[in-house]
Amino acid sequence: MAVEPLVDQKALAQECRAFTAYLTGLAPTPYVLEKYRLSHGRIPYLTQEPPKWIDRLLLGAGIHGRFLLRCADGYARILRPTGMLRQKLVLALAVLENSPPTHLRLNSAREGSPAVLAVGILGRGLGFSLTLLIGLLVFGPLHLVSALIPDQRKATVDG
Repeated sequence: MAVEPLVDQKALAQECRAFTAYLTGLAPTPYVLEKYRLSHGRIPYLTQEPPKWIDRLLLGAGIHGRFLLRCADGYARILRPTGMLRQKLVLALAVLENSPPTHLRLNSAREGSPAVLAVGILGRGLGFSLTLLIGLLVFGPLHLVSALIPDQRKATVDG
């Protein structure tokens, strides 16, 4: 098992707050903050090569507001599905699904007529498509540039 690198505890708490608000619309409880912090040491990206520049950018953008996080998440879902942001969001979701009061919000089925449910699904699909498009326009060119320029962290380690 890999040893977790030194992680800024304030940054982890900020991530957890941003992810909880994004996923549930609520603030994290102290329990959620603590479980996110404790579980973070087992996240898979920590045992892999250092995160790519685009992964650090997506995470950085994601903690600066729900809309930016939604765009970064949409982009990462399609183009970086196993990247750092998605792994951290999955971890946050796992903690939230098993924590009161957020588990009720995440594990409850929506009720209503088929027409209301269909409109809701259509609205969510259109919302995802729009944020994905914005994510592609914002992060796509940066991702392309980062792929063409060698990562300075890796170059200094290898060099």
